[in-house]
Amino acid sequence: MYFSKNDQMILMVTKVQDNLTHRHYAIQFTVALSKPLTMSTNEQQSQMSYCVNPVMQPHSLATTDEVFILLINPSSDIGHWVSHQKQAQNLDAVAQKLRVEAAQFLVDRNNSVALLSSVELIFKEVMMQPPLASNPMEPRIAKAMEYLRAAAPQITSLELIASQVSLSPSRFLHLFKQEMYISYRRFQLWLRLLSSIDSLTKPHSITVVAHDSGFADSAHYSRTFKECFGFTPNEFRKMKRLSS
Repeated sequence: MYFSKNDQMILMVTKVQDNLTHRHYAIQFTVALSKPLTMSTNEQQSQMSYCVNPVMQPHSLATTDEVFILLINPSSDIGHWVSHQKQAQNLDAVAQKLRVEAAQFLVDRNNSVALLSSVELIFKEVMMQPPLASNPMEPRIAKAMEYLRAAAPQITSLELIASQVSLSPSRFLHLFKQEMYISYRRFQLWLRLLSSIDSLTKPHSITVVAHDSGFADSAHYSRTFKECFGFTPNEFRKMKRLSS
C-alpha cells in the first residue's frame, strides 16, 4: 500500500482482496488502474473502471490488481464539488487523469505526498470547467467546519462548537446532520479515526494508538476502525508494511 493524507483527502494505492462491507463519512473515489474493480453496495454488485461512493453508503471493494482510492472529506472544496457534480463527463475526466497519474507513480515509485499534490491539481483543473458546483453549505455549518479543521485532532464539545456559531446545541445538531449527512457524534468519531491513522504508521502498539485517539480500549478501537474502513488496524499495518 502507498498512503498519504491531508485535511481534504486520504490517498491509497493498494490491492483489496477481502474488504468487508463498511461505510464512512468520506466520499470514496476509486479508480481501477488496469483490470476492472468490483464494487458491491446494497443495490448491486458491478464491475467498473471507477466508482464514486457517497457519504455513509454501505459498500465493499474487491480487486485483482492495484487500485487508486481517495477518501474525500465532503466538507472540503473538492468534496463539495464531487457531491454536487451532475456532469458524468467531468467525473470521467478526473478518473482518467487520476489513472494516468497513479500508473506513472507506480513506475517511478515517487513519494506518495507528491502524488497527493498532483491529485489536488487534477481536481482543481477539472473543477474550473462549467457547470460549477452550486448549493453552497449553510454559512453557520461552514463556519463550524472551519473551526473544527483548525482544532483537529482535538475533539470539540457540542456546547463549544454550537456557541462558536451562535446556535443552540439542539439547533446545531439538526443543521449539522442536514448539511453533512452524518450526526455530530459520528463525525467526531471519524476525526478520531483519521487522527489514529497517523499513529498507525509509527511503531506504537494498537493499545497506545487507541488510547491516544480517545477510545476506551483496543477492542473498541479495532471494531470501530473495521466498521469504517472494512479492515482492522493490524491489517492496515500489514498492507503498509508490504509496500515499505
